[in-house]
Amino acid sequence: MYKNEHWLAAAVTFCIVLACYLRTMAPTLTFWDAGEFIAASYTLGVPHPPGTPLFVIIGRVISCLPLAVPVALRLNFLSVLFGALTAFFAYLIAAFILEKRFGNDRSASGRIVVHGGAVSAALIVAGLRTVWSNCTEFEVYAAATATIFLCAWLMIQLGSSTDLKKISRVLLLVIYLISLSIANHLIVLLTAPGVAVYVLLHDRARWRYWASVLGLFIGVYLLVLKGLDISDIAERLSAAGAGSAGTAGAILRQFAAGAGILFGISRYIESGTMLFLGALITAACAVWARRQRSLPFFGAALGLFLLGFSIHLYLLIRSGLNPSINEGNPNTLATLWYVIGREQYGSNYGLLPRLVWKLATGKAALATADDLWQNLAYYFKYNMPFYTRYFGWQFGGISLTLGFTLLGLLGALTHYRSDRKSFFFWLTVFLITGPILNTYMNFRFGNGQFPEVALHSSIPAGENLHEVRDRDYFFIVSFAFFGLWSGLGLAAVVARLKALFRMDSGMPRLSQPLFAALGLLLFLAALIPLYSNYAEVDRSGNYIPPTYARNLMNSLEPDALLFTNGDNDTFPLWYIQEVEHVRQDCRVVNLSLLNVPWYMKQMRDQEPKVPIDLSDEQLDSIRGVIYDKEVKFKFDSLEITYPKGTRFLPQDQLVLHILRANNWRKPVYFTTSVSMSNRAGLTPYFIMQAAVYKVLPFKAAQLAGRDSNFVQLPEEGIVVDLESTRRLLYQVYSYDSFDHRGASGESENLSMRTYFTNAFVALAYGYEQRHRLDESIDNYLRGRTFLTNPHEWDHLIANLYAKNRQYDKSEALMDTLAPFLAPRTQMQLFQMQAQEAANNRDNKAAAHFLELALAANPTSKDPYTNLFRLYDYLGNREAAAGTIERYLARFPEDAKVRDELGNYRQTGRFDLQKAFGING
Repeated sequence: MYKNEHWLAAAVTFCIVLACYLRTMAPTLTFWDAGEFIAASYTLGVPHPPGTPLFVIIGRVISCLPLAVPVALRLNFLSVLFGALTAFFAYLIAAFILEKRFGNDRSASGRIVVHGGAVSAALIVAGLRTVWSNCTEFEVYAAATATIFLCAWLMIQLGSSTDLKKISRVLLLVIYLISLSIANHLIVLLTAPGVAVYVLLHDRARWRYWASVLGLFIGVYLLVLKGLDISDIAERLSAAGAGSAGTAGAILRQFAAGAGILFGISRYIESGTMLFLGALITAACAVWARRQRSLPFFGAALGLFLLGFSIHLYLLIRSGLNPSINEGNPNTLATLWYVIGREQYGSNYGLLPRLVWKLATGKAALATADDLWQNLAYYFKYNMPFYTRYFGWQFGGISLTLGFTLLGLLGALTHYRSDRKSFFFWLTVFLITGPILNTYMNFRFGNGQFPEVALHSSIPAGENLHEVRDRDYFFIVSFAFFGLWSGLGLAAVVARLKALFRMDSGMPRLSQPLFAALGLLLFLAALIPLYSNYAEVDRSGNYIPPTYARNLMNSLEPDALLFTNGDNDTFPLWYIQEVEHVRQDCRVVNLSLLNVPWYMKQMRDQEPKVPIDLSDEQLDSIRGVIYDKEVKFKFDSLEITYPKGTRFLPQDQLVLHILRANNWRKPVYFTTSVSMSNRAGLTPYFIMQAAVYKVLPFKAAQLAGRDSNFVQLPEEGIVVDLESTRRLLYQVYSYDSFDHRGASGESENLSMRTYFTNAFVALAYGYEQRHRLDESIDNYLRGRTFLTNPHEWDHLIANLYAKNRQYDKSEALMDTLAPFLAPRTQMQLFQMQAQEAANNRDNKAAAHFLELALAANPTSKDPYTNLFRLYDYLGNREAAAGTIERYLARFPEDAKVRDELGNYRQTGRFDLQKAFGING
């Protein structure tokens, strides 16, 4: 009814969301995977499994355009564009549902319900925290969500048509889009069950036709992917092609290998049950499909699916050319399948046993009925909140979430009454990409959730109990689908008001303009998620990741090796090296990846090369070990003893091998983000130079003992190089972007800033130990600017002021800190400053601080006794006695103190042990 109006309104919605996303878009890379994706797109490389070839190719095309815009910025805009397209299709989908339910008149009130509701649905989807966050950085989820909404819109476009040709054309297009988009993200594949449900409900007259096609797909899936060991088959084909010289020889060997696999299929069976079941279903459905004349459609659908999936051959081709980023090295069919299947990450997928149960109890499998009940209890207690916690983030708070949840349920009911087939499609996808996916993925404990739970003692110490980051992005489609329901619910509320005011009758209770104003006012609720989440998702000023990376790389001497810990201290470095061409003389070595042979070989073979004197066979044979006896590693003057029971991963063995093979030719560094457990026992040989540790050929403590430029820190025993750290912090590093608007909301930004904060702390501590108190204070104050809580160090700085005889500044700082401290804590801090003043022989200042301590917490005995002892030491017996009198005014029932006060007035002696139970 409103077809032309819908296209116009959808375009306006697109522009609104585009403008909002542009306003909050990251200007450069962000932490986590974005830096790797940008670098891989720019270099046409292979990012982490499953490789996302479609995403990389699109990114490469955009990065090659002759635009005077930074590569990272234009690629981030790609996600913005996909996010706006999601809103565009969300509007069209919501408009279809609402028009079918409420659009039976062309009045202004009718248009308000349909158009206002559709715009609201699109804006709510766009404003959800997870959706918005993923649409302002170069990540795969914006493109995946847009593709799913496109597929949903295509299915809904079938309307009431039962024309087989039209249904077939639309369905073939959707199948191709799904298969092609698997090369962007696997989540798109999860819409397939919803598509099947929709088609079976839509064309009920030909349900046998479509059921036979569905049965064939299920049968082929079970037969090929579950019944056969595809990895072994790929390995066999890879081996066949490896030994041939020339194309003809390779083709002949591949044919021979294929024939060998076919005739020796029994050797490649992974599950006989699945193979038999798949063969049975395939055969039965093939006969059925022949009778239903659906075999041509199945053949076309399967062909299009394979055509779309064939884009993964990019990984095989490009990997063979050894790009600088080549994760998984999928240069054979076997390794290609390994990468696509994400086998590098292992698998805890499935319903039982729950991973949280295994980590908390130390049990590996279900053995009793009690274990089963425990697993179910763990699921509801720990796994369900994993999803609901992130769902609660979407609308901007608990109360808002409750309101929008009620609207969503009303919207789901409205959807059901409007169009049942699209409702069941929507419900299927919502459940599969939300609660069902959460169950199947079998996550660890949520990041930051349930801190009271401990890793069982039988689990190796290196195992993570919690997810290393928030995983809300896994459920982005589920959240978006529910967000659209919330918009429909809002429209249903306005439609109900329309009925109450009899806007369709000849005698409406409100004028059309007045109702339009009321409706628009209610629809403003759709802006709540946008308003509530703005500060959280705003990345417009976030330059921290590249700044962090440049600072880190500029810490290094020429041709250095830098060992990094994980994604966030590695991917930004890849970005600035590959895209911005910064410090390409240095080699970044990721310790997590150093556990896998393909990465070891790349480090050995690619420039700049890492010194590794091991063959492929030797690298392939490296395994993690647990020492059953004490082991010593000795090289040059470097000697480390590993006690019995030490867990030694491949990365640890390679680090020590690299040190030996390098023989100090190249400088070797570790980022300060590398934890103690990942340093292979080298900590005593580290000197801290701002945000990096440099490895020395001798114990760094030797320097601290003979050179005032080096100071040993109390934690971990690391030695800080004062001169180098100061030079890097004040002359080399940049911090201009750290406090930009839109730069401080994400936890990753805050955590990565702490590595510079820690460097200032180390420098301040070093200067304090060398009695350079002015410089120590300056560094504390400089590092303080990076803290989330600016008062976190105030007590340290106040104490340093007192130590440096700057008593007024110490007291002033304590005044600003006082509202955030408990009385007892204030008292203790004032007493510490009094001690510093006493050490300076400034007894007047010491007495003043003790008086402040007494005023802060007059119910504690400590300040009275300390003040008494000071006055008594100074010979001011009158002030000392006055202090005890103040105590007795507060505690008049203390007879022992009263007796001792009388004795003190007569003899000048006061027994602190007898009066207060402390030694005098």
